[in-house]
Formats: sequence, structure tokens, C-alpha cells
Amino acid sequence: MGLIIAYFQFRKGQAGLVSSVLSSITAKNPKIRPYASWLDVFAVVATVMGVATSLGLGVLQMNGGLNVVFGLPESGFWQF
Repeated sequence: MGLIIAYFQFRKGQAGLVSSVLSSITAKNPKIRPYASWLDVFAVVATVMGVATSLGLGVLQMNGGLNVVFGLPESGFWQF
């Protein structure tokens, strides 16, 4: 997705948004055009959720490793 956005931004001179990638589709269908900004909101929310999930799983993995190496308990205190 990043390569597609970069292509449209640098070669076509459009903004680096998900809605600008889909502008050719939204231009043909005027019913979809008002919802184009919602695509950007959804992309930001999905990115934030993905980062939060990655951080959460990383903390669990680190806590498991510290449990194996140093014997620290796997608890919410150490994960925090």
C-alpha cells in the first residue's frame, strides 16, 4: 500500500492519502465521493490499531523471555 501511495504522490502529484489513490474510482461515482475522507480516517485508525497490537504482543514476548532467562513472573506488573 505504501508503494501505491508513494507512486501517486510523487508521479501524479497528489496528496499522500488513501483517498487520493482511489480518486479515479470516486470521481466516476459521485455517490462515493462524500465518503472518500472516511477512507483516510479508517486508514489512520487501522494503522493505530496495528501499532498497538504489535506493541502489546512485543511486551508479552519480552515478558516471556525475561521469565525464561531471569525467572521474573509473567504478570501485569512486569508487563506494564
